[in-house]
Amino acid sequence: MNKQKLLFSFILLSIVLFFGCKKESDNSNLPISSFEIVDITDNQVYFKNNSTSYDKIIWEFGDGAISSLSKSDESPAIGHIYTEIGTYTVQLTVQNSEGSNSSSKSVTISNMATITSAEITSVTNVSSTKSLMNYTLSAGPYDNHAKFYFQISLTADFSVLEDADYWTTGYQDEMEIGTTLSDKDIKDLTPDETYYIRFKIKTFNTNNGDKISYSNIIEFKTLQLPQPAIIASDGDSNYDFNLISSLAIDDIYAEITFIYEAARDVDFQDIVKLERRPSYNQYYREANTNLYIRVTATVNGKSSSATTTINTPEKYLTGTNDFNLAGTDVVFTNNKSVLTIGDLGGERIVFRFDSPVSEGDSIQFPNGSGSNMVKYYDASGTEFELNNSDPGSFAYLHIYDLNTANAYIRLGSMTDSDIGMRFKKIGDTETRLIWGLIAKANIQ
Repeated sequence: MNKQKLLFSFILLSIVLFFGCKKESDNSNLPISSFEIVDITDNQVYFKNNSTSYDKIIWEFGDGAISSLSKSDESPAIGHIYTEIGTYTVQLTVQNSEGSNSSSKSVTISNMATITSAEITSVTNVSSTKSLMNYTLSAGPYDNHAKFYFQISLTADFSVLEDADYWTTGYQDEMEIGTTLSDKDIKDLTPDETYYIRFKIKTFNTNNGDKISYSNIIEFKTLQLPQPAIIASDGDSNYDFNLISSLAIDDIYAEITFIYEAARDVDFQDIVKLERRPSYNQYYREANTNLYIRVTATVNGKSSSATTTINTPEKYLTGTNDFNLAGTDVVFTNNKSVLTIGDLGGERIVFRFDSPVSEGDSIQFPNGSGSNMVKYYDASGTEFELNNSDPGSFAYLHIYDLNTANAYIRLGSMTDSDIGMRFKKIGDTETRLIWGLIAKANIQ
């Protein structure tokens, strides 16, 4: 019985020794993970792998970044750039066909050498449509580079973006900005408007993937639109005047529109149709009137106005006049069917119409006599009839404004260009010429 127990114990011991030796022999092929931190410079850290018996390594840097490499692809040292200050646990896992093994170390980042960032430091108004933005951009280290996009909005939440490409041709909701610039003009803005601006930062990280972040937000208000400058001065002839306007905004991208109005009163109740002379950058005067001229400048929906005057004391004015009209009477008689310019009892021009005139009429006067005709009488009463050198060049008298007391008239052609009237003494070769005419007639 004792011999049997002894034999059983010997066999059991042999089995334990056999399998124990085999397990110890297998453990010698397992990988061993080991690494060291060889350099920390600001936010960039280099690690050296000291592991053994491995075919593949997996680095986990503690910030979510993971790098997997085969042994053949491995470099003597591996670097990693952290984007935030803090303490991170770095783990190295090594693997082979027999198994895996891991080790870890802590690394502390206390300084960021180059942080991807954007900051708008100030906005200064240059004019009512242009502002100067000063900013600083940092694109980050080489494998954490970024792009910056300028955004501008009328709403604080940037739910709707305005056109951001104000300083080049073309428009877009957001514009990429280079990091070499530190200030930019924002142009073609709306005057007296509140804007919000910021930078969108798109970071491209080889380990963490792309990320979107934003800079600080700056709120600013543009200047009010200044009052335009307007100058009215005498023109080339005594029946026209020059009108010049300008607006000081120093922004070639801003579109300015000027609209002119004219009136016989300062409150602009008695409106006058202001007409430009064809072929000239000039306007017709208003006879016997102190004319008020108002210009309204509009930029991006915002407007401002200024007013000036041009005074014309004469009741009629011409460009060229061979006459020596003694009087200054200009009257409509016979129920607005006869218009007389000059001395009613002496030198004068008389227009006769086949029916009373109305506002807006343009009455044609051919050479010679007709239902509508015009004649000139010198101081002695000698009669001259219309005798234009071009029989087809009819003169028209435009009744462009008419009320119960006065009629405002202009001599021209059907295209409203200036035209003259040449009169020839009946039975003689003597002629007289009147070129261009505006007048204010009293209605009797």
